[in-house]
Amino acid sequence: MPGGARVFGRRSRFPKFRNSRSSPSSLRLNCPLPINLREFLAEHLSAGLQIDEDGVFTVASGAGDEMMSQIARAIRRFSTERAHEQWAECAIGVERLGDDLEWAAETGEQVALCLGCAAVETGKGTMQRHVGAGCLAVELSAPAAASAECDDTPHNLPEALLHVVEGFRLGRAALTLSHYDLDCYVARGQVIFTWRPLQR
Repeated sequence: MPGGARVFGRRSRFPKFRNSRSSPSSLRLNCPLPINLREFLAEHLSAGLQIDEDGVFTVASGAGDEMMSQIARAIRRFSTERAHEQWAECAIGVERLGDDLEWAAETGEQVALCLGCAAVETGKGTMQRHVGAGCLAVELSAPAAASAECDDTPHNLPEALLHVVEGFRLGRAALTLSHYDLDCYVARGQVIFTWRPLQR
């Protein structure tokens, strides 16, 4: 069953981040940072900021409000730059994707995101159906299920999917192939996958 999908070039709806820890030297986000945003912040604020894979900002001692202002400005700049670029997007409900992944784990079937079709599909032989010209499939089921087994909390699906995306990016880079800046995040009850459109 294909998930809802759209391809367009406009501002992406990034999640809002809130401080959930009061330490003056660190700021934990309520969800993992999208990979592209994490890399952008690390590049532009490298002198006084470190970000780990759990979305924890660690700022230099004494940085205070000024560093928080720099982070906010950098996020706005990132969003503005993206608004002038072409991005493909596929959105699917968090609960629906979670159910699909659970079903796939029980049946041994597959859940995959195809960057060419801009759709999430489930079923037998899903990966094999997206090997032709114009398709590039990313299996979400086996890697996400394996990662999810390590954490029973209700919020682990976004983290598991980010690990899948990171694995895809690393694997493509190792083969000197483009990973199209594939990324994902959760907003308004949906998992949003974004990537640069494939070259036809």
